[in-house]
Amino acid sequence: MKYMETAIYTILLIIVSAFYFYKYNKLKKLVLPTECNNLLKEIIELSFNKDTLIDTSAHIVKVLMKKYNIDYCSILLKRDRGLKVISSNVDMKKAVPLIEQYANDLYDQLKREKKEAKIICTDTVLRYPTAQDRNIKYLFFIPLQNNRKDIGAILIECMERNNIESIEQNFFKLVMNTIAVVLQDFIYKDKLAAIAMTDGLTGLSNRACMDKQLAEQLQLHKKTDMPFTIALLDIDHFKKVNDTYGHLAGDDCLKKISGYLKSSMRNEEYAGYTDGCYRYGGEEILLFFSRVTNKDIINRIEDIREGISSLSMMSEKKEVFSVKASFGMSEYPSDGISIERLIELADQGLYYSKQNGRNRVTPYQIIKEG
Repeated sequence: MKYMETAIYTILLIIVSAFYFYKYNKLKKLVLPTECNNLLKEIIELSFNKDTLIDTSAHIVKVLMKKYNIDYCSILLKRDRGLKVISSNVDMKKAVPLIEQYANDLYDQLKREKKEAKIICTDTVLRYPTAQDRNIKYLFFIPLQNNRKDIGAILIECMERNNIESIEQNFFKLVMNTIAVVLQDFIYKDKLAAIAMTDGLTGLSNRACMDKQLAEQLQLHKKTDMPFTIALLDIDHFKKVNDTYGHLAGDDCLKKISGYLKSSMRNEEYAGYTDGCYRYGGEEILLFFSRVTNKDIINRIEDIREGISSLSMMSEKKEVFSVKASFGMSEYPSDGISIERLIELADQGLYYSKQNGRNRVTPYQIIKEG
């Protein structure tokens, strides 16, 4: 069955790639000045030369800034809870959350007014969050569309209005459309990859997905010297649940807890930084929290632990029961600098929780300090 699924995903990926290769060739035939053709060619070829959506969007930001002498450029994609920045040259810690909020307000305003873009420019500094800190006098916000469907937006900000007012409007619209095509290609590929990397029972990301994504997160956090936290949880006395209420009830229990965990995770994403929830094995689940220490996130994990114990489960015979969970935690880089080592230390924290009353959270730091 797994081989058949893999074959189907491969075929779908080939079809998607072929479709966008056709669009690529069609766009190449447009008669434009050499400079324009070179810009379009560079953007289009990203779908063939870059491995990920994050890499591609980061390069698009650099291309636009170089071509149009832009001071700040942010690419946002539509997610379940609105537009989220996936690439920007704005300082991540201070400005990006505020920019996301402002971009969503602009997006909603455009939809109400049925307009295609928002341009704001003055001779003085604009008045919106972070604009004064960065001396912004010109703003250009344009949703990205593919097949008349919004997939995201680009926010351009400049400190001098004459930097970008000379944009060739028709050509710039073609550039935006081309960017949308390239990004949509990666969105489709990511969706296909997500299907292949999802655990069939719980709906959580599977072990293969975990290995891939945590390796990427490790490299990203190394570059920026930021911490992250790994938490490993195990359902207490889960064998007893299966023995008492049946394996179907045990499966339903895992599904319900997994759904609760997914809804409880921070929905934060920026420039590749993202949290994750993975089925590690059996009834063990691994939680990944980017850009935080154990101390930063432990209260949130305690809330999750209490939330699990408050869930109502039901057997096939309509018997109501509840379960509890034990947690272990580790932190990069203070506890370890490899994913394997950090999982091992989180597992030691989990074992300590099991040996000391269960239904508790134990950071590895507690064990290390004796």
